[in-house]
Amino acid sequence: MSKKLFTTIFFSVLLLSSVCISLIPSTHAEVVTPQNHEISRLNTIVGLDTTKYTTTVQNYPQDFYLDVIPQDNIHCYAESDNSEVEMLYTFANGNLRMIHVLENKGTQHMTDSVANDFESAKTFISNYQSYTGNSFYGEIKSMLNNLTIGKNSTIISENVKLEVTTSNEDTTFQWTYTFNGIEAPTKCIALRYTDGFLKYFIDNWSLYKIGSTTINLRKRSHKHSTRTLKEFLMDSRIR
Repeated sequence: MSKKLFTTIFFSVLLLSSVCISLIPSTHAEVVTPQNHEISRLNTIVGLDTTKYTTTVQNYPQDFYLDVIPQDNIHCYAESDNSEVEMLYTFANGNLRMIHVLENKGTQHMTDSVANDFESAKTFISNYQSYTGNSFYGEIKSMLNNLTIGKNSTIISENVKLEVTTSNEDTTFQWTYTFNGIEAPTKCIALRYTDGFLKYFIDNWSLYKIGSTTINLRKRSHKHSTRTLKEFLMDSRIR
């Protein structure tokens, strides 16, 4: 083979290789956000023994909570040798707003052994308090100590109302802001267990602010002043 022919073949092969490489879809490293680093900690709050799971995380495009607050959604899939759990973590303004368990299969590896949903709720809120560093969650956790396990209950401590609804399969705990018997239903924290495992956790408490509960009787008729307090609470605004 002549040197000229060899050179021609060599550059033809090189050119063909370059074209083939250019047609291969490019891969991009996953965008790392602050929330990604928190997923392992949040899985621990749920109660999972993260050392037993292989976890895959996927970020969804940012949207807005009630078309107002920037909201990030992160899909988490954790798999062990005999179980799997699929969850959606939602952050509003960078703070955790919701955990939704989409799928729960097999027997999960848990960090703590608990006897019932009431004990699970205490452990969850305790872990969540450590995660946030906010003593308020310790206060609502203490309300759980006044409940009768396995029974529907309603108790009020200062401006927080705790309602528990339980059945054979589900237990729901909901803390709601209240003032003089009037509730602000959007300012709440909810925790639900189904078949002994977390189904969802919602924390809207810090998103809604109560501006005032003071009624000015001098400038309003009695009819309007009575309405004012209820409107403040029923229509509490996102801040």
